[in-house]
Amino acid sequence: MRSVWLVALVAFAICCQAELTIGTPRTIPGVVSVATDEISFSWSTNKAAFSSFTCTGAGTAINYPGGEASVLHNYSTAINFSSEGMVACKFSAVAGNESAELEFEFEVRCVGVRLGLSQDKLDAAAYFNRPKGSGPYVIVKQIGVENLCVGAAVTPRTTVSAPAAMRLAVSGGAVQSADYTQYGIDITVPDDTPEGNYTARVGFSANGSSVTLPISIIVKWPGPVLNITMPHFGNVKSGIPTVKGASVKEVMGYRAASNAKCVVRVSGQEPVETNLGGIAPFGKSACNVSVSPPGTGARPGTYGIQVAVSSDNAGSFGLEDNYTVPIPDAAISPSVLDFGDVTFEGGLTEAKAGLIVSEIGGYTPIEGIKFVVADGESGWLTLPDCVRVEAGSRVECVFVLRLPERAKLGEKKWKLTFSAAYVKNRTVEAVANIYFFGLEAAIDDLRAAGTYPAANRFPEFGDFARASIGFLSGLKGEEMGSAELVGAISVYGGARALLMQIDAANAAAGSGDYERASDELLGARFAREKITVGMSVGGRKLQSIADAAGLPGALESLWNASLGAIGNETALNAEEVGKTDYSKASAIYKNLADLFGNADYEARGQYFGDKANEAIGTAALHVAEGKGDLDSARGETVFVNRYRTVISPFSYDAVKAAYEKAAAHYESASAAYGLAGRANEKEIAGQAAEEIRAEAGQVGTAFFVILGGAVAFVGALIFQVATGMQRYAEDEEEESLGDVLVE
Repeated sequence: MRSVWLVALVAFAICCQAELTIGTPRTIPGVVSVATDEISFSWSTNKAAFSSFTCTGAGTAINYPGGEASVLHNYSTAINFSSEGMVACKFSAVAGNESAELEFEFEVRCVGVRLGLSQDKLDAAAYFNRPKGSGPYVIVKQIGVENLCVGAAVTPRTTVSAPAAMRLAVSGGAVQSADYTQYGIDITVPDDTPEGNYTARVGFSANGSSVTLPISIIVKWPGPVLNITMPHFGNVKSGIPTVKGASVKEVMGYRAASNAKCVVRVSGQEPVETNLGGIAPFGKSACNVSVSPPGTGARPGTYGIQVAVSSDNAGSFGLEDNYTVPIPDAAISPSVLDFGDVTFEGGLTEAKAGLIVSEIGGYTPIEGIKFVVADGESGWLTLPDCVRVEAGSRVECVFVLRLPERAKLGEKKWKLTFSAAYVKNRTVEAVANIYFFGLEAAIDDLRAAGTYPAANRFPEFGDFARASIGFLSGLKGEEMGSAELVGAISVYGGARALLMQIDAANAAAGSGDYERASDELLGARFAREKITVGMSVGGRKLQSIADAAGLPGALESLWNASLGAIGNETALNAEEVGKTDYSKASAIYKNLADLFGNADYEARGQYFGDKANEAIGTAALHVAEGKGDLDSARGETVFVNRYRTVISPFSYDAVKAAYEKAAAHYESASAAYGLAGRANEKEIAGQAAEEIRAEAGQVGTAFFVILGGAVAFVGALIFQVATGMQRYAEDEEEESLGDVLVE
């Protein structure tokens, strides 16, 4: 309620006199209401004059311009009282050397109802932070409502005005005088409300007093949020790529994600980047994650997978997973390798038996299979060369039993150890039953052996075979004790082995395989000793039969002839072998030292053994230096579309030189490994050199493709400028020609 207080200030202005007069109020009220009151007054002068009006106390605020005037003035101004108390006012006027003042005071006291708010306006914001469709955003605010006058409590009536679709609820109770009561204001904003600035109003009224609270509401949508999910890889199969799709979704539903991309990093593989483009609100895209553990040399273990997704307006986030290369699971059957009955009968001195090795895990192959004779007589078994079983497959590993020259009758047992990479060692038992031969079959066996190719070189070869047959024929009809029987078996076995190994030594020497030739000669020496021991063990009876057949003399003649020819040929070629393979030369010389009892051969064997070790050291140094040069070259390159290229065009020559140095080091390492007799390491180093040169070629190709693109761009630009200049000149020429024709 606005109350008005009128104060009459009567100014007695006399025309044509230069007097300044200010009237006094007729009445000064003692109490006024707290409201915006008006004070009216007048003053006059007949010349220029200046006036001012001020009031102090009770929180007054007035608006009186003052200034110069020369006529009679009637003036009203509003005074706002914000609190109770005494008010003192003063009016002053100055005209020339005259001045006049009027002072008065009154009391201000609140009467009735006057509503007030704790703040002039209310700011609210709905920043949506949940997926669209999850429900509205509710803004909870409070405002203090007060009755500024002394009196009884009142309960204001409330009115609301809100934007369409929004709901605005007001809650509160009675308002005490001179004390704020908190009113709750709940604003419900639907989650499909467009972004923008909105306004609402809440009105409070009671007993003629009313106030309005303006509300500013900001509605802000969240930015896009991407989420990625992917099935867990778990166990994967070596050598076969396993691909799973990573699903990328926008989960807020308000804005599209722009320029999204997915980068997949799998341990041990090159990163793969996929451009996903834009992803609509609640839309989805996908990128594939491919895991490819090698089919050969896969190392069991758990390896990391990182999928990183980024967008221009959705930020970056990642997902981590892993895959497992399981340890291969091996099964071996049967548990006993049974060769059955083996005899010295012709054609029956060899038996075969197989073990089935299965990989039953189904994920990782069994590699590096080795069988070792852990217990039992040596020289009997030829171990299989199976080294690998594919995941989920099976391989039969075949063992060959050949009766050695020192074989004894009876049951034989061996313990074999099975081992492979990452697989627990297993033990397998092997058994065979060795029994005596029939003389006729043995004679047929030696008769066939006497026709081996070595007989064409050594006449002594056939002589010894015939002497051995004569020895066996002399046994017919003889009664023999156990010692004589063992001696006869030893002579037969040694004779047969001697013929076979001299023939094998001759063939190896003929093909240039002098290491094998020396090995076979060592075997022949053992066979010779077995014959000698057999004749000795058999006593006088066997010795006399052997002498009658001429066996001792034929034995020495064949041994001396073969050792003299093959052994000396091997010795003559050992140095030549040493030029390309230190390890083989060392083995040859050591065998020759055993055969001839020659200290010089022993020394040469040691010499080439040391050279082999030295070559291995040299190769290792070249590998280390090659790796350093390769790291240096790669340090100056980057991946562009999964291909390496140089970082700076000015470093191209240096990178090329570093690649070449690395390849040269690996080639040197390959040569050194070859000299050391390490065929596998030689092949690996040689292959590394080829791969380095291939990578260097790829870097060069990528570099010149990029450089060619830049040159082509500049060339095209120059061509366009030149073409434009030419056209401009032609236009100028045509214009000049036109001028001439016009004239």
